[in-house]
Amino acid sequence: MNYEDIDHLLPRYCEGLATEEECRQVESWMEESEDNRKIVDQINTLYIAVDTVNVMRKVDMEKALKKREAQAVVIEEMRRTGKIIPRIGKTKSPLTH
Repeated sequence: MNYEDIDHLLPRYCEGLATEEECRQVESWMEESEDNRKIVDQINTLYIAVDTVNVMRKVDMEKALKKREAQAVVIEEMRRTGKIIPRIGKTKSPLTH
């Protein structure tokens, strides 16, 4: 397989967009050498890292932290006023006898 073909196929393969025939071509190329397999592994790792960064960008950490802090304040107030009883140790559920 020539370099230009594999250069075009690897991104499609790693993104899960390759056809069955393209997958067979890439997998055949990977079997040709350990270096080829390592290249595909590295590209896969990069795609996973990029996906992870994109997901992390969508999460508003400051908003999530403020929400958690507000929940903690409500729970603490409920404990303080006796509206919630803190659990001490593990209790058995009546369904788990």
